[in-house]
Amino acid sequence: MRKFTVVSHFTGIHILVFLVFFFAGALILTQNAQAQIYEPEGLNMPGAWNTWTNPPVNNLALASSTEVVGGRVARVVGGTPRYQTYFSVAASGADIVGGTYDWLFTSGPVASPWGNKWSAVNVTMNTLQQYTKEGAANNNITLVNGKWYTLNFEDLGYVNTRAIFMQTSAQPVNISNVSVPSAPIAYNPVAITVTVSLAASAEEIIYIRYTADSWATSAALPVSMTGTSGTVNIPGQTAGTVVSYYAFTSTVAAVTADFDLVTIKLNNNSGTNYSYTVLPAPPVIAWANLQYPGVGNITVGSAFLVYGQAFIPGVTGQATPAPGLQAWVGYSTTNTDPSTWTNWIAAPYNAPAGSNDEFMADLGAVISSAGTYYYAVRYQLNADAYKYGGFSAGGGGFWDGTTNISGVLTVTTIPIPTIDWANLQWPGSGFIQPGAPFSVYGQAFIAGITGQPAPAPGLLAWVGYSSSNTNPSTWTDWIAATYSAAAGNNDEFVADLGSVMYNTGIFYYATRFQLNTSAYVYGGFSATGGGFWDGTTNISGVLDVVVGIDEIATSVKLYPNPTAGMLYIDMPVKTSVKIISLLGNTVLKLELGAGHQQIDLSSLTSGVYNLQIISGEKTTNHSIIKK
Repeated sequence: MRKFTVVSHFTGIHILVFLVFFFAGALILTQNAQAQIYEPEGLNMPGAWNTWTNPPVNNLALASSTEVVGGRVARVVGGTPRYQTYFSVAASGADIVGGTYDWLFTSGPVASPWGNKWSAVNVTMNTLQQYTKEGAANNNITLVNGKWYTLNFEDLGYVNTRAIFMQTSAQPVNISNVSVPSAPIAYNPVAITVTVSLAASAEEIIYIRYTADSWATSAALPVSMTGTSGTVNIPGQTAGTVVSYYAFTSTVAAVTADFDLVTIKLNNNSGTNYSYTVLPAPPVIAWANLQYPGVGNITVGSAFLVYGQAFIPGVTGQATPAPGLQAWVGYSTTNTDPSTWTNWIAAPYNAPAGSNDEFMADLGAVISSAGTYYYAVRYQLNADAYKYGGFSAGGGGFWDGTTNISGVLTVTTIPIPTIDWANLQWPGSGFIQPGAPFSVYGQAFIAGITGQPAPAPGLLAWVGYSSSNTNPSTWTDWIAATYSAAAGNNDEFVADLGSVMYNTGIFYYATRFQLNTSAYVYGGFSATGGGFWDGTTNISGVLDVVVGIDEIATSVKLYPNPTAGMLYIDMPVKTSVKIISLLGNTVLKLELGAGHQQIDLSSLTSGVYNLQIISGEKTTNHSIIKK
């Protein structure tokens, strides 16, 4: 408890003076109970640490600055009304020697310094505690040598109040500088740099306290310090917001209230605070993609159109393209981050697409060799950093290599067209007199080229012959064949082989084809359609050049015999044909031209028939069997 020995030494005069000051103090107390402490009397902190001298003229760290010359317990101007002092503790040479002490807060005139007191607290460091006005017990505190202490006392007048002692390992630092941003942009965090006089002790936390609503609300952000300097980001705000802030130090972590009461030192720009006004955000590319396609296949030199879209809030999607917005399509042979690519071609504006601007470039126009290529779209607004667009089935977005990826283009060379198939179409054999017409047909197939209304460019054909049944590639006699017509997917050619047949005998014939300057290919005949000559399945045709009707008649070829329906007949000249039943009835009569002909016997009943071939005045008979 506070010592009362001082009072016991009062004389009658002293008592009179005491009563005078008592009533004066009571008057002041009545007038200020709900206001503040009478400032000329200020706040004193007598106790065992200064032998209970009050006012504490023997220790200025504990004495009111308004009551004792040089006293350090001073009223802080601005913010929460409060008194503050600080003192060092050491075994010697400091303001106080370490130890445990009883003491009091007091405020009264010099003649009656004990008139008002606040007490009954055992001090817990770095904690705001409630002190009782005229509490029955002294306060108690334990001080540690080698430490510094800062006291803040909340000035509520002559009522219960709060105070805090904050302990640091060194003298509290001064905040020498607080930065102000030059052009804070809407929604972007603003970096504030704080510089202090010395490196702060471990217990001392540097804060920036800021408000965006004229201090209706506020928040304190700890500054990350390195040495004597540190930086903290004030969160981004909307355009036009005025942000006010100042720096302070404390030992209290995560301060959310009572900012002034837990402040050791501050820098509030001489009481006006620091501030900045948030500027409108410049337009930025908020979204971009590789729109279409995600994959593709082309041949070298073919067009491949790539589309991309970008979105700038309030700017894109208008009738005209966004000012300053450019786009490129890039490609690489490796599936890497497009920001590392070097091959980019300009993509001109194509059209608005909803709220976006769409761009397009022909990637195929710049790829000259076969291979696999990866592509993406790059955008730039004015001189801003590039943004890269990737593809996804859901619409794409900024390239990330996982969800929004590069497109894949497979480029192949254009195949050189070749003759894929050729034959000797018709006939497979025949009889003519020397010089008589004998048309030979052949067909050739080139994928995607033949079978059109016009003949295949660069495709030539010949019909060749030889008196020996050898490989046509060794023959020397060839006559040009002219284009006849498209036959399905093929081109058909024809030549009159009889026009060069002046000698009698057996001759072998085949077709020959050439595309541009490529190697010759040779066509052979088979009953199933023929194909490239091989001498076995696809063979040369056979032409018998004869003289005289007897020789012609005896050289007629009929097949198949027996037949289930169709009868093929090879004739060297134009003839009349009769088919006569065993009863002598003519069941079929027709005129046949020279060459390979066919007769449909499917309507006849099964049995043996006589086939008469009438040429001029000469008639020959052949037996045929209808199955």
